[in-house]
Amino acid sequence: MHSYRYSYSRKSIIRCRLYNTVAYTLNALLPKAKSLTSPVLFTTQIINLITVINAFRIMKKTISLTEKDRKLLQDALKRSTMPEHNRLKLEDELNSAQLFTDDKLPADVICLNSTIELKDTEKNNTMEITLVLPGEANMKHQKVSVFAPIGIALIGYKTGDMVEWEMPAGIKQFEILKVINL
Repeated sequence: MHSYRYSYSRKSIIRCRLYNTVAYTLNALLPKAKSLTSPVLFTTQIINLITVINAFRIMKKTISLTEKDRKLLQDALKRSTMPEHNRLKLEDELNSAQLFTDDKLPADVICLNSTIELKDTEKNNTMEITLVLPGEANMKHQKVSVFAPIGIALIGYKTGDMVEWEMPAGIKQFEILKVINL
């Protein structure tokens, strides 16, 4: 429990620092944008600002879940042997999740039986998978268990979100390009 509080406090500090960096960068950019005496410096600062904005997108941790999916994940979390990084992240996300009934969940939110188009931001390649129960998982047909590392990482996020998760090959970052719920 203590490490959870430390992790949360550390996130708050990082968010505050990012906010201050954005505010400082915007204040620094406004006078330069008017004069444009240094286009290279201006471009560098814009790139830095975009990097900070992307970091804010990654830190967004409020997920949307159906009550049924939340219960499913909480039960799995109790039995889990997943890495500590992922366990704490999932626990935090489940505790702060916005809950919906099945019929009120927004259409672009990943839930059980969603088909998702993802982009691996490191390799810049895309893939399409469907989240299913463990008994239905079949990689030949791109059906991934909701309890696989990528399944747990994605559930509750929506189109346009960036997701960071510790996979067997290390920490990976994905962008969710499209979600289809039937």
